[in-house]
This record gives sequence, structure tokens and C-alpha cells, in this order.
Amino acid sequence: MSRPLNQPYLYRVLLLFQLSVLIGVTTYLILIGVIIFDRNYEEIAPYFPLIGTVLICIATIPFLYNWILTSRKQSEEDELKRNSIIDFLQSQNARLAELRNAVDSYTMVAFTDNKGIVTNANDKFCSFVGFSPEELQIQKYHLISSDANSIELCNEVWSVTENGKPWIGEICHRNRKGELCYLDCNIIPVTDKGCLSRKNISFIRDITAKKLNEQKLEYLVESTSQAADIKTIFLANMSHEIRTPLNAVIGMTGALLDTPINQDQKESLEIIRDNGENLLTLVNDILDFSRIESGSIKLDSSLLDFTECVESSIEYIQTYAVGKHIEFVSWIDPSIPNIFIGDLARIRQVIVNLLSNAVDFTEKGEILLSCTMEQSTDGANSQPFLKVQVKDPGTGISETGKEFLFDVYHQSNSATRNYRKRGLGLAISKRLIEMMGGKISFSSSLGKGSSFEFVIPIKKIDVSNNMETSKDLTMAGKRIFILSKDDNEAQIISLIMKGWGAYVLSGSSIDKFYKNLDRGSFNLLIVDDKFVEANLDFPVPTLFIKSEINADLNNSKVTSYIVRPIKAQALLDAVQKIWSGAVTKPPIDLILSENVKMAEKYPLAILIAEDNITNQRVANIFLKELGYRADTVTNGIEALEAINRKKYDVILLDIMMPEMDGYEFAREVCRLSDKANRPRMIAMTANVMESDREKCIKSGMDDFIPKPVRKSALKEALRLSLVKAL
Repeated sequence: MSRPLNQPYLYRVLLLFQLSVLIGVTTYLILIGVIIFDRNYEEIAPYFPLIGTVLICIATIPFLYNWILTSRKQSEEDELKRNSIIDFLQSQNARLAELRNAVDSYTMVAFTDNKGIVTNANDKFCSFVGFSPEELQIQKYHLISSDANSIELCNEVWSVTENGKPWIGEICHRNRKGELCYLDCNIIPVTDKGCLSRKNISFIRDITAKKLNEQKLEYLVESTSQAADIKTIFLANMSHEIRTPLNAVIGMTGALLDTPINQDQKESLEIIRDNGENLLTLVNDILDFSRIESGSIKLDSSLLDFTECVESSIEYIQTYAVGKHIEFVSWIDPSIPNIFIGDLARIRQVIVNLLSNAVDFTEKGEILLSCTMEQSTDGANSQPFLKVQVKDPGTGISETGKEFLFDVYHQSNSATRNYRKRGLGLAISKRLIEMMGGKISFSSSLGKGSSFEFVIPIKKIDVSNNMETSKDLTMAGKRIFILSKDDNEAQIISLIMKGWGAYVLSGSSIDKFYKNLDRGSFNLLIVDDKFVEANLDFPVPTLFIKSEINADLNNSKVTSYIVRPIKAQALLDAVQKIWSGAVTKPPIDLILSENVKMAEKYPLAILIAEDNITNQRVANIFLKELGYRADTVTNGIEALEAINRKKYDVILLDIMMPEMDGYEFAREVCRLSDKANRPRMIAMTANVMESDREKCIKSGMDDFIPKPVRKSALKEALRLSLVKAL
């Protein structure tokens, strides 16, 4: 349908129509006038048809003009339409060309049948595979070939697309040159009415460079990991190799120091032993720090007994503090859950580092270890924190030394070693605390001592604690007096027993005790061993506190005592034994702390399984000093033969032995006998990593002594063997 004429054309048509009507009317009037006035009708009559024709033509001129004008306008409009359609098609072709160029520049496009044979493809795909479009059809080129991909993958792709579903994934592809490439494919099926695929359109991207880079990255990561593992293994092996001669150096010097020698010889041997100990500490620190740096240390999240953690840390350090007249005082806030989730080994390592640091720079006095709870102020999601503080009255730290105290690289610098000579211990402690999500800090004044503290988040658990119930039943309402000249120790014991529900008083003189006794009886008196020369015949049950560096309590009136540092569980056990009348004198702990040979009162049959002759001699010397004589074998097979011939109470077991190592031997012993009838197996090894300890325990061993072997550690292991036996 043509559009209506616009206004100017319409006005022209109307004007011509009016003009033609006026001319026709005028002509007819003239003719009528001629006829009327001339009356010559016959002469004019022949012209009437011509005049009528002229008039008709004149009358039709407007309509003819309108038709011509309309037809011309329609033609112009049709031409405009054709031109606009052509312009649109050209623009669409241009856009399609641009889109095709864009697609061709980004991705390859291939048309395949439902068997994967390429029927058509864009130039980018043809250029990539090295075939022209005609060659592709002749070659019957496969997009996914089974020589580059598994049969399962090929079947998966075509079964999915054949059912009208798209498949997206990565495939391998081999081009005309036989080169293996990696492609990212989006295969879209073109389905018929039955939703079955007759052909596929595949949009393909070459990701070969990306995959090669990923493979390189994976290789680098794997190589880095392997390098870190190799580094850790190398350091562990070097640690093992260094510890073996150190075991001889430290062990033999310790043995010589126990023999009659003159003062010059003693000083020389002490220098050798001290430097051997320093070298051992350095080896341990380097091994730990390298494992932290390489990321091979993983924190453990398991249940831990915090009281045991603190007490074992103090007990470990106490052997180093005995000769310096240093005593430890510890306080554990009763609000701290005895059992919570954390890494026992790492918490104990940090506490030991801080305690040993305090011992190194304290000549005499008390080192205070206090443990408290803190709570974050984060609204409803409050987090409990454990705060551990170690205070010493030692030399302190200068302002210059404070700046680099935790810096491992400055600690090895001679300019800073004078300020705090703890090597890597503090740097390692800082790293471990930060790994646990906590922080470590310190305060110190030169000549006035130091205070180190760390705070770590802990995860509480709900457990039923039978020991807590027994504490309440035993201590509730009891009246206890502490007679001590050590205010710190008296305060710690008082806090512990008040936490159990007891009523506690303390004093530093016997007179004060009797004055309070007049006001009311006491259920228990706890006496410091500094009153050992006083009258020990007190009118109430009495528990004495003994320090190994003081005189032995040989008075016959002493019925029960415990050894410093005070352990909460040991204190509870001693008190309960006094009140139940089950006091045994003297306990095994005290006999082993006295300067007597253990074998005289507690004989043990001991076997040493060790292939290194030097290590055999060191172990035998230590055992001889304790009164024991041990049998010796050099590998696990000989050890099995030995236990078949003779019943042994203890086996000191090396790990790295020929023919059969310690792990295999322990597993074989566990397989052949039950726990009640087999000897107690104690690992004695230079493999000192926590994973080595865990591996020993898992293989069936009962205890673990790191090399270089210390007589005190061997003595403690044998003490535990006696406790188990009794």
C-alpha cells in the first residue's frame, strides 16, 4: 500500500481540477450561445462529438495527472525501500563480517557430523590444523581422535552430543605435523525435531601454552616441594650425623666428670661439655628453624593436658638449673581448662625455650612461670586466650639488644650476641606462636631481669573431669597451713588448694603456725624444707617440700614429702595418701633423686640394641654409674634372638641399625607378645623430630630418649620403667 500524497501535491490537483471544470463550463456556454443567437445549429452540430471528446479529455486531465503523479511517487517510494533494504543488508553483512573476524581472531569454529568428522571450518581452524577446507573434507579429519585421547573420552563426547546436549571440556589434539596440542572445546549439537543431533558446531580455543605453563608451574611447585623435602631430609640426616659424635663427646665428658680428677681436668672437661651442649642446642635450633622456613611444620590439633605440659617443661629445664641455685615457681589459673585442643609439642617447646632463656641469664633466685586466661572483647563471639608469662631476676636486656631480640639474622651477628645469647630459640618461639594465631612480647631492664609472655587462642571442650570431682570431695572445707620462708611458693600452693575448695593460711615462722593453731585445728601442715633442723614433731599431719639442691630429709619423723617444682597432681596425690593413711616411704621418685645406685634396690635386666660402638660405650657407662650391667647387640635380628634366650625388663633401642632397624624390631616384638609380658622398649636415637617420636610410639615403643643421651634422661626413662613395673 502506497502512502497518501503530501499537502503540496494535493493542492495542485484540486487547482487543476477546478480550472478544467471552469474551461469546460465556459466552452459549453459559448456553444449554447452560438446556437441560440446564430440559430445555425446544423453547421455546428458536426463539431459536437469533437467538442465532447475535448471536454472529456479536459475533464480527465486531473485524474490522469493524479495517476501519473501517484505512480511516480510509488516508484520513488519503492526505490527508497529497495535502497534501504540493500543498505540494511550491506550493514548486516558488514556486521557479520566484523563478528566473523572477531570470532576468527578469538576462537576456531568447526562443523562436524555426529561421528566427529569435520565437514566445514573457519580459516583459523584450518590454519591451526594445517589443512585447507577442501583437504579437511577429503581427509575426513577427526576433531577428537582416539590416538590423542582415551576411547572413554571420545565415546563420552559423542554420546552426550548425540542426545542433543552440549559438551564442554578439554581435549588433546594432534595436528597435521603430529604435534600434540590442548584444546578447550564447547561442542553444541544442532538437533532435529526428534532432539537427535545430526551435526555439531564446535567452538575451540587453543590452550596449549596455558597447559604447558600450568605443567611448568606444577613441576616448579613439585620441584620446590621436593627441594624443601630434600632440604629437610638433608638437615635431619646431618642432625643425625652430628648427634652421633656429640653423643660420645657429651656422654664421655659427663662420665669423666664423675670420676676422681683434679681441678684443672675438671674445668677442661666442663668447657668441652658446655660447648658440646651449645653445639647441640644450635643443631636443634637450625633444624627447627629450617623446617619452619620450608613450611614443613604442621600444627597439631588434639587434646592436651595443659598441667602436664607445664610441669614436664619445668621438669625438663630443672636439670639445667640445679647447679645454679635457681628454683622454679609455677602458677596455673584454676579457670584454665585442664584439657583443651592445641599442639602440645609446640606449646611445650615455646615454654621450654623461655624457661631455658631465663635460666641462662639468671645466676640465682626464682623464675616464675604463671599461666592465666584472657577473654577477647569481641561481643558474643568471644575467644578464650591462654597467657603464659616467664619472669626472671637475671641480667636483663639493654635498649640496643631489645631491637633485634626476635630477629634471627641479627642474632647471629657478633654485635648483638652480647645482649642475649639464645641463638635461634626466641626467633623460633615467635614463629611458632604466630603460627598458632598468637603473639609474643617482653619487657626488660638491664640488670633488673626480664619478663616474656605469649598469648595464644585456645579451643575449649566440654569433658567430664573425674579428677576435678575428686579434688572437690577431698579438699572442700579442709583447713591447711603453709609454713614457708618462700612467699612466692606459699602463694602458689595457697592458690592451688583454694581452687580445690580448701581454707588456707600461711606464715614464715613456727610461732605463727602455733598461734593460728590455738584458734582452730588444721587438717594438714605443709612445711618448707628450710625448717628441716626444727622440731618436726608437729601435732597435725605434715607434708614436707624438698628441693634436690638442699640437704636430704633423713629425719625419721618425716612421713611424707614431695620434690620441687610443685606439681598440682603430685601435691593432690601426696595429700590424699596422708589422709588415707597410705603413705609409703620413700617413694620411687625420691629414691631415684638420691645419690645412690638404682640397681642396688631396683634391679633391671637391660638390653642395648645399638650398632655404633661409641654409643654402646656411652650407654654402658651411664648404666654402670646407676649400678646396671647391660647386654649389647648390634641389630634387630640379634635383639630378637637375645629376648628369646633371656627375659629383659628394658631394651634401649637404636632406630638406624643394619639388617633389621628399631621400628621393624618393635613391631615384631608387639606381634609376638602382649603388652603385659614384653619388655619395655625405649627408643634411643639421633632422629629427634616430632614425627620420629610419633613413629617410634606407633611402632610399639614405650618411650623416647634423644641423642646425645643424657644420664638424667636415661635415669628418668628407667624410673618410668620401675613405676610401670610396680
